[in-house]
Amino acid sequence: MNKPQPRFENLFEAEQFMHLAYKKQLGHLTEAQWHHLTKHSIRLNQDGYYRLAYDPKFAHLSKKMATANLNLWSKWVVIACPVLLLHGKNSEILLKETITKMQVSHPEMQVVTFPDVGHTPPLMEKCQIQIIQQWLETNG
Repeated sequence: MNKPQPRFENLFEAEQFMHLAYKKQLGHLTEAQWHHLTKHSIRLNQDGYYRLAYDPKFAHLSKKMATANLNLWSKWVVIACPVLLLHGKNSEILLKETITKMQVSHPEMQVVTFPDVGHTPPLMEKCQIQIIQQWLETNG
């Protein structure tokens, strides 16, 4: 049985939901950053309630695909451009063993692991943005 998508009467309720639902995934964000994420992750529907602007089942699909027997190595080994891998240390999808295997065919790949975040680092901290800017200046 499918659970109905959460709905919120106001932005505060939505922000509380986002904080509880994604704290482990997104790590330590400021209140301003949580507000920004919430503002861009919900929409006001015609029924007068705020709802997520994405399908929350997507996360479950991502985990399911990660454990599926999906082999993309033939695509990975032919990539010829510089690669920057931004990785959340708490990822349940991209494992350390997989990164090690990726480095075999791309030893020049730069790997940056962010502590206290899940699979997708939010890239909202100044130090995270600087890593990307520096990499682009060197490799862009």
